Amino acid sequence: MTPNGLALLEQAAREQKYLEGWRIFYHPVATVAEVDAARTDEMGRQAPLGVELLGQRLVVARLNGEIVTMNGTCPHRSTSLARGWVNESCSGVICRYHGFDWRYDGKVGAIPALEIEGHKLPEGDIWQIKTFPTVVRGGLVWVSLSDNPIFPVIEIPEEDDPTFVFCPISQQNWEAGIGRMVEAALDNYHFAFTHQSTGLGHPSNPRAPKATVKVEDGYLTIDYVIDQPVNETTSSLERIKQGGFEPVHYQMWARPNAVRLLKTSSIGRYTIVVGTDPIAPLKSRFYRLLYRDFRTDEPHSIWYDLEERINAEDKFVVESMRPWELTVDLDAELQMVMDRPTVNYRKWLAELGLEFL
Repeated sequence: MTPNGLALLEQAAREQKYLEGWRIFYHPVATVAEVDAARTDEMGRQAPLGVELLGQRLVVARLNGEIVTMNGTCPHRSTSLARGWVNESCSGVICRYHGFDWRYDGKVGAIPALEIEGHKLPEGDIWQIKTFPTVVRGGLVWVSLSDNPIFPVIEIPEEDDPTFVFCPISQQNWEAGIGRMVEAALDNYHFAFTHQSTGLGHPSNPRAPKATVKVEDGYLTIDYVIDQPVNETTSSLERIKQGGFEPVHYQMWARPNAVRLLKTSSIGRYTIVVGTDPIAPLKSRFYRLLYRDFRTDEPHSIWYDLEERINAEDKFVVESMRPWELTVDLDAELQMVMDRPTVNYRKWLAELGLEFL
């Protein structure tokens, strides 16, 4: 085999390990609003939402009043169920090719050509379609391809706290691996250079804060205080006019693919929750939720637009990383003492059995 052919095989093996490793977690695949939005075909019938997770085609629909996720490929002739429609009783998804009706519990509920001849529906496990564990949280639909996900969906206490207001959900497609994206959220000393133009950091203060990092109760927790340039997420309008730096307390609770960040400062509390859908190797969808308990009567666009620009700065850097996936092998890249949060992230995922992130 040629060196090029061998390299392609090695890369294919890495990608397969990457896809298999992430199956054991819940991932956000859509917003609830997207699932419930009207998507009608030429006959006016409601279509399910087609999504992709780890190379797996899925459909999401509200069936029997609950959001259900099932295999997006009909097992009869491999047609995409996203091109079908939800049946009249909203209890199943009908395949556009031959009208097979796949019910909310995965069982086949109707095969029109069979039934019109007076035959009974076939029985047995092969006449079921795979359904997947699905949880709604933070306005997102979280799905696991494993019947036994290793962790519950990340907790978002702000969702039920009336002192917080909620910004509209943001979603973006990144040409990047999920591990690189999550690690960027955990890194605590790139602000001075990556986020200078948005005012989150400045090269005059490149100091890496000393973080306390622990794994507990299914979370990687990170805690530190950092002096940051005053900005909309941490400071009052009067303080922003004065300029300078202000101490901010950062607390993070991370699942392998999602991070909840709580920033506490003189103005109040500001929470960012990010979750990532690893659609396929080198293609991920980023979801962001924002909560704040200050300036609650002001337009959300102030914070939404700022975070969009901050995320664009991260995206610009992360999409340039090669290899696109990172590995838990700490010798694959240089490590420094300031990398405590990201090094511990890699060690934690190694303990969970992941090799390529």
